[in-house]
Amino acid sequence: MTYIMNNNVNIENNTDAIVNNITRIDANTTAIYTEKTRAANAEQANAVAIDNNIMRAEATTMNVETNMTYIMNNNADIENNTDEIVNNITRIDANTTAVADEINTARIAEQANTDAIATEKTRAKNAETTNTNAITSNAVAIIAEANTARIAEQTNADAITTEKTARITGDNTNKEYTNAQIAALSIPDLTNVPTPTNNSDAANKAYVDSKNSEDPDIINLPATSVTAGMIKINGGRFVHAYGSSNTFVGKDAGNFTTTGYQNVGIGSYALMSNTSGENNHANGFATLMANTTGQCNTANGTSALRNNTIGESNTATGTQALLNNTTGYCNTANGTYALQNNSDGNYNIGIGNNTLYTNESGSKNIAIGRMAINSSKESSDNVAIGYYALVNLKNGNNNVILGNLAMANGDGSNNTIVGHSAGISNHSTNMVGNVFFGYNSGANETGNNKLYIENSNSSSPLIYGEFDNDMLRVNGQLEVTQTLKVLGGNPGAGKILTSDANGVASWQEPASTNGAITNLAEPINPQDAATKAYVDALEAKLIALEARITALEPAVIGEIRDGGVVFYLADTPTDLDGDGDLDTGLVCAIEDQSAEIQWYNGSETNTGAKATAIGTGSANTTTIITSQGATETSYAAGVAKAYQGGGYTDWFLPSNDELNAMYLTKATLEAVSGFSAFSISYWSSTEYNSSSAWVQYFNSDNKNKYFKNQIYFVRAVRAF
Repeated sequence: MTYIMNNNVNIENNTDAIVNNITRIDANTTAIYTEKTRAANAEQANAVAIDNNIMRAEATTMNVETNMTYIMNNNADIENNTDEIVNNITRIDANTTAVADEINTARIAEQANTDAIATEKTRAKNAETTNTNAITSNAVAIIAEANTARIAEQTNADAITTEKTARITGDNTNKEYTNAQIAALSIPDLTNVPTPTNNSDAANKAYVDSKNSEDPDIINLPATSVTAGMIKINGGRFVHAYGSSNTFVGKDAGNFTTTGYQNVGIGSYALMSNTSGENNHANGFATLMANTTGQCNTANGTSALRNNTIGESNTATGTQALLNNTTGYCNTANGTYALQNNSDGNYNIGIGNNTLYTNESGSKNIAIGRMAINSSKESSDNVAIGYYALVNLKNGNNNVILGNLAMANGDGSNNTIVGHSAGISNHSTNMVGNVFFGYNSGANETGNNKLYIENSNSSSPLIYGEFDNDMLRVNGQLEVTQTLKVLGGNPGAGKILTSDANGVASWQEPASTNGAITNLAEPINPQDAATKAYVDALEAKLIALEARITALEPAVIGEIRDGGVVFYLADTPTDLDGDGDLDTGLVCAIEDQSAEIQWYNGSETNTGAKATAIGTGSANTTTIITSQGATETSYAAGVAKAYQGGGYTDWFLPSNDELNAMYLTKATLEAVSGFSAFSISYWSSTEYNSSSAWVQYFNSDNKNKYFKNQIYFVRAVRAF
């Protein structure tokens, strides 16, 4: 029984142990299930993460492929541009060589002409000396004969007559004058000269007496004719005045058949072929050499207007300017080779070397700048101003081009292009109706009727338009400070502007709102008015919150904030304007507050504004205004106090040390966009004595005191 009882006890104990084991198994089973659930969830999460990573990897691969495509396209563009640059350099080298050769040829020709002119001048001088000596000898002989005649006239009248005849028919040692010309220089009939017996004798005596008193060096030529009244050189005409009011100087200048009048030809062969042309002025070798009936032309420079025949009212200044003009009229060429090949083009203006060089029959072109419109033959009504502007135009009209290299490689008509290198890269492209404004704008555009407003060669300019499609695009943010009026569609009172899926806007009648908001901008019912008031209040709170957030942001030197630009930061929060509040630093105005102005209002008093340290400028300003008066536009402190930049009214004139701190950050401040550069010197609010105050130079780290009645600039500051 004892064993049985013990066994029962053991059975009970074992039963309890089994129950405990079952409980533990259940707990372990639950834990295993929980762990499996967690593992499954983790596996699912990992699978999702793996899928996401795969998707990201695929997207990254696509982006890489896209970028590689862009890079390959860019490389192709770079290679094309590089080839174009090489071609341009080759063309520039060729042009440079050609220009150098032309310059050397011109210099050699010019030197040859100079030497020839010097030789001609020497020959003319020698001939003039010979003629002068001969004429002087004749005059002396005439006077001697006259004296002899006076002494022996009564007994030797016949001898005088015989002597006269002998002189007229005698040898001419000069060989430059005919006997008939010498006769004109002989003394007149001297019958009874000592005691004149008739009017003819009296006149003869007066003539001889006047010749006897004249300067023997005077050359008194008779009127020019085919055989008389000229100076020759090497047997050819050199100086003469044939015709009416004409003047010709130079080897074979002018001629002896012209009927034209008031012409001036100076230089070998100048106006050599003129027939009836009048009022022409030719100055230089072969100028207007072929002119026949052309009139009112002016040519200055070797071979200027050389081949002109009947062209009128042309002005050519420069070697070979308008060289080949024949019938063209009213052209103006100023510069070497300007309008050189013009033949019958009219009303052209070319100013600068090689301007309109190739033009033949084009008219009403204006080219200013070296090589402007250099390559065109027949184009008309173009305006090109700038170095190489429209240099390669071949066939185009009605272009207005302004800027160095503007449309330098393009061709076409009706284009308006303004800006350095604007439209430059349009090689051999026939551009029509484009408008480009800005440096390098539209440089790569090859189409027509395009609008570009940009300051780079971007293909997405700030403003882009297509005139043929009546389309205007703004590639950036568009701000309208006044009301915007949309006229398209069918506008009307109470309508709203809505857009479709493509962004096309139109005016529509508002749908029934059943009391909902209909017009918040201009309330038309109490619901709208209440909502607008709520929104306005919310907006005010947002603005205040933004201001508080800005105030909490750490400031940096050169930051635009609180009405100005930060130029000083205190090591620890400090009251910098005397209002009792702790401040972070000082900002200065972005611009000067006035032109130069005096420190005082005209009254020399000791204001007591002597403080120099940072944080004393505001107190100095208040002290000065209290002493000087409240006319805040007549002196420095008043102008600073009156400034209200950024909507703030607590600006003041900086103290000596505050102004110096501003100078020490000058480079940083002037690099801020929109900041006006400092002037040379500025007033501080620090007084020295009753008649002078301190000034800070901003072109050097130097301060000095100057009389208060002198004028310097003002830059106001405030604490924040």
